Amino acid sequence: MMPVFRTDPSSTGRQRRVVAVDARTLSQTGKGVPRFLAETLRELAGHDELKLILFSNRPLHPGHALPPIETFIDDAWGRMPGSLWMMARLNTLALRAGADTVWGPAHVLPGRRAGLRSVLTVHDLVHRIMPESMGTWNRRISKWLVEPSIHRADRIVADSVATRDDVLSLVQPQRRDIDVVYLGVRILSPDELATARDRGRQAGATPDAPYLFSLGSIEPRKNIDGLIRCFERLQVRCPTLSLRLTGAHSWGASATLAAIRCNDACHLLGFLSDGELAAQMAGARAFIMPSHYEGFGLPVIEAVGLAPIIAADIPVFRELGQFIEGIRFVDFTDPDAAAVDIAAFLATNPASARFVNGGAEMFRWQETARRYAEIFLADGEQVRP
Repeated sequence: MMPVFRTDPSSTGRQRRVVAVDARTLSQTGKGVPRFLAETLRELAGHDELKLILFSNRPLHPGHALPPIETFIDDAWGRMPGSLWMMARLNTLALRAGADTVWGPAHVLPGRRAGLRSVLTVHDLVHRIMPESMGTWNRRISKWLVEPSIHRADRIVADSVATRDDVLSLVQPQRRDIDVVYLGVRILSPDELATARDRGRQAGATPDAPYLFSLGSIEPRKNIDGLIRCFERLQVRCPTLSLRLTGAHSWGASATLAAIRCNDACHLLGFLSDGELAAQMAGARAFIMPSHYEGFGLPVIEAVGLAPIIAADIPVFRELGQFIEGIRFVDFTDPDAAAVDIAAFLATNPASARFVNGGAEMFRWQETARRYAEIFLADGEQVRP
């Protein structure tokens, strides 16, 4: 039976805009898209002129700790693959609930439906730029759903200028109304920073036992293989240095895991809470992110204030680097040259990275949510930063 949703006006007397959210990604934990959606919803939940309704065919993971938001779990369709459920059911459920907008926060939308405006968030175009880095099913479902969703969306939001430019060059060259809304990070207070650094020292970081720390799924796109090859060369120059890694084991991880286990200076950590991640970053000689491709790269901004940053020299990291002081760009496709660059960077005894050029205000979840609220409430025109 469908629930009955409120239709009360906002405090201004205007009817609230009712946004039906494809919340399937919240059935999972994770630091990427689930983190983006949960944090943005947390900030949007108190917006007076918006009413959010979450829809999924599977229960949402309680670890996201969302504020009270009306939610409908279509469990009668729980056995159906999520993408098929979204195409078959989301518009119908949204209209029954009184929604006027459907938000696809993870690359895909259902088909067009009269009475429903659509907003699509595009995080990356992996299926076009690095299809070989995807499993067969994910590659096929992305080809089937992502690009048609981009073509039919009323509004498109990209996580970065780099992703916006990829959409324009690879999918829809004629479109000029794509908004760029950066993801956010919770800025740690001085006391929280001190606590993270204390815990980093307790985790084994000493001048005699320095380590690099990397966060990212063990999958082809994240280039952990390239990082291991670079680290092997780096050990010759920095023999006391070790490498700590954490991240989910995705498809194609077997050879990478074997290479990690063959090197006594490489340590694969298990699941880490946010506090444990902050401690590992704060204790590290540097945080390192060697990805071949990213649509944004949330860990890069999460490391700001905690550690110096070493990042692959790819467009989106250069884009973020405009707002970060203390980031070194390295070409991980050449392990020998990368090792030389990293050793030279570490020899300067770099301080923790910090935000510059307004980055501390820009990369906040409050700012992410503010921009999304403007987009949801707009009546068709593009919302500028």
